[in-house]
Amino acid sequence: MYPVIRPDFADQSRAVWCSPDRFKAWLELAAADAPKVPSGSASCANPVDKVVELGRSLRVTGTPTLFFANGERAGGGMPVGQLRMKLDELARQPATKKN
Repeated sequence: MYPVIRPDFADQSRAVWCSPDRFKAWLELAAADAPKVPSGSASCANPVDKVVELGRSLRVTGTPTLFFANGERAGGGMPVGQLRMKLDELARQPATKKN
Protein backbone atom coordinates (compact mmCIF):
# COMPACT_ATOMS: atom_id res chain seq x y z
CA MET A 1 0.00 0.00 0.00
CA TYR A 2 1.45 3.32 -1.11
CA PRO A 3 -0.68 6.20 0.21
CA VAL A 4 0.31 8.82 -2.34
CA ILE A 5 -2.95 10.41 -3.43
CA ARG A 6 -4.13 12.02 -0.18
CA PRO A 7 -2.28 12.44 3.13
CA ASP A 8 -5.15 10.85 5.10
CA PHE A 9 -4.56 7.62 3.16
CA ALA A 10 -1.39 7.12 5.25
CA ASP A 11 -3.51 6.81 8.39
CA GLN A 12 -5.83 4.41 6.60
CA SER A 13 -2.84 2.32 5.51
CA ARG A 14 -1.54 2.25 9.08
CA ALA A 15 -4.99 1.17 10.30
CA VAL A 16 -4.94 -1.73 7.83
CA TRP A 17 -1.48 -2.78 9.03
CA CYS A 18 -2.63 -2.65 12.64
CA SER A 19 -5.82 -4.65 12.03
CA PRO A 20 -6.02 -8.19 13.40
CA ASP A 21 -6.94 -9.41 9.88
CA ARG A 22 -4.96 -7.23 7.44
CA PHE A 23 -6.28 -9.03 4.38
CA LYS A 24 -9.89 -8.47 5.35
CA ALA A 25 -9.21 -4.86 6.36
CA TRP A 26 -7.52 -4.14 3.03
CA LEU A 27 -10.33 -5.71 1.04
CA GLU A 28 -12.95 -3.76 2.96
CA LEU A 29 -11.04 -0.52 2.37
CA ALA A 30 -9.75 -0.91 -1.17
CA ALA A 31 -12.01 -3.38 -2.95
CA ALA A 32 -15.47 -2.93 -1.45
CA ASP A 33 -18.28 -1.04 -3.16
CA ALA A 34 -18.56 1.09 -0.01
CA PRO A 35 -15.03 1.48 1.42
CA LYS A 36 -14.76 0.88 5.16
CA VAL A 37 -11.81 2.40 7.01
CA PRO A 38 -10.60 0.01 9.71
CA SER A 39 -11.46 1.05 13.21
CA GLY A 40 -8.95 0.84 16.00
CA SER A 41 -5.44 2.04 16.56
CA ALA A 42 -3.07 2.88 13.75
CA SER A 43 -0.06 3.05 16.05
CA CYS A 44 1.42 -0.44 15.77
CA ALA A 45 4.81 -1.05 14.15
CA ASN A 46 4.23 -0.70 10.41
CA PRO A 47 6.22 0.08 7.23
CA VAL A 48 4.00 2.89 5.90
CA ASP A 49 6.47 5.76 6.50
CA LYS A 50 9.31 3.76 4.95
CA VAL A 51 7.16 2.94 1.92
CA VAL A 52 6.27 6.62 1.48
CA GLU A 53 9.94 7.61 1.82
CA LEU A 54 11.00 5.02 -0.77
CA GLY A 55 8.26 6.11 -3.16
CA ARG A 56 9.33 9.73 -2.89
CA SER A 57 12.97 8.83 -3.46
CA LEU A 58 11.93 6.99 -6.65
CA ARG A 59 9.72 9.94 -7.68
CA VAL A 60 6.57 7.81 -7.66
CA THR A 61 3.68 10.26 -7.78
CA GLY A 62 0.82 7.90 -8.57
CA THR A 63 -0.29 4.33 -8.63
CA PRO A 64 0.20 2.13 -10.35
CA THR A 65 3.80 2.82 -11.32
CA LEU A 66 5.70 0.00 -12.99
CA PHE A 67 9.50 -0.33 -13.07
CA PHE A 68 10.91 -2.64 -15.72
CA ALA A 69 14.19 -4.58 -15.58
CA ASN A 70 15.80 -2.23 -18.11
CA GLY A 71 15.16 0.80 -15.89
CA GLU A 72 12.15 2.13 -17.78
CA ARG A 73 9.12 3.11 -15.82
CA ALA A 74 5.48 3.48 -16.69
CA GLY A 75 3.13 5.58 -14.62
CA GLY A 76 -0.57 4.93 -14.63
CA GLY A 77 -2.55 2.00 -15.85
CA MET A 78 -1.47 -0.05 -18.82
CA PRO A 79 -3.75 -2.35 -20.80
CA VAL A 80 -2.84 -5.99 -20.25
CA GLY A 81 -2.02 -6.51 -23.95
CA GLN A 82 0.40 -3.58 -23.94
CA LEU A 83 2.01 -4.81 -20.73
CA ARG A 84 2.38 -8.30 -22.18
CA MET A 85 4.04 -6.87 -25.33
CA LYS A 86 6.44 -4.80 -23.19
CA LEU A 87 7.40 -7.80 -21.06
CA ASP A 88 7.88 -9.97 -24.16
CA GLU A 89 10.06 -7.25 -25.72
CA LEU A 90 12.21 -7.05 -22.59
CA ALA A 91 12.50 -10.86 -22.42
CA ARG A 92 13.97 -10.88 -25.94
CA GLN A 93 16.68 -8.34 -25.07
CA PRO A 94 20.08 -9.75 -24.12
CA ALA A 95 20.94 -9.60 -20.45
CA THR A 96 23.50 -6.99 -19.49
CA LYS A 97 26.14 -7.56 -16.87
CA LYS A 98 26.52 -5.09 -14.04
CA ASN A 99 29.97 -4.51 -12.56
